[in-house]
Amino acid sequence: MKAVCFGAAGGGIRLYDEICRKYEVVAFTDNDTKKWGRDCCGIHVFSPEYCLRHIEYDHVIITSAPGLENIKKQCINMGVEENRIITSYIEAPLESRIEFLKCFAQIYCDKTQGNVAEAGVFEGDFAKEINRFFPDRKLHLFDTFSGFDKKDIQKEGKMSNAAVGDYGNTSVESVMSKMPFPEKCIVHKGYFPDTAIGNQVEQETFCFVNLDMDLYEPTYQGLRFFSKRMERNGIILIHDYFAENFEGPRQAVSCFLEENRQNLYLFPIGDGISVAICGF
Repeated sequence: MKAVCFGAAGGGIRLYDEICRKYEVVAFTDNDTKKWGRDCCGIHVFSPEYCLRHIEYDHVIITSAPGLENIKKQCINMGVEENRIITSYIEAPLESRIEFLKCFAQIYCDKTQGNVAEAGVFEGDFAKEINRFFPDRKLHLFDTFSGFDKKDIQKEGKMSNAAVGDYGNTSVESVMSKMPFPEKCIVHKGYFPDTAIGNQVEQETFCFVNLDMDLYEPTYQGLRFFSKRMERNGIILIHDYFAENFEGPRQAVSCFLEENRQNLYLFPIGDGISVAICGF
């Protein structure tokens, strides 16, 4: 069977070999215009408009966790029958991460003080879950909302193939429209950690922080900033720790732990891609 993979970034690269066990991947597509014309895993990346209307396929496999719901709606609006859209490859790790968050909130909500935060929000799909499970806590959301910054890309070296502006297809408005308790959300738009310094955030403590920064420098800076402000039994979740296409987060964690030899330890959460830093 022939398949088109929708999502020519980390998820697509990570899942490619697994998908190829069952399908012949004939094309990649992505909403990021900068990816059009490139190759992903040796397969050409087309625009959705061209790919879904002109290339022969049996199924569209969504390989992007960010924007999953919107991508599925987009495919349907472009004439793809819903029973030909496969989301299971990307939903399994996402559901594991959400279940972990839910259980953590149930156990610690009444025992731990502090607010919650996410750095690297993109389209807000995981941020809305943080907001849902911690409805009484302030949720601080950090993102450039314009994609990767040049300063971070310059420091990335060979740790990834990320480019300036990647993951820039988002907006504050679209993210906030997903939040179940928007009145609890505080958006910090701009370059991190600059947006966290010199304001009220520095005076707050946190029980849960999700760092989904993809790159070395912002992940490292996120660890430095939030680790000093974590409540006892709080955790920092690092996305892409096990990702082969983004080595930066894993390197940042290693460097941070080398510099902070205390009682901190790593705990895989079962989604195959994230790790929790515990022991605060």
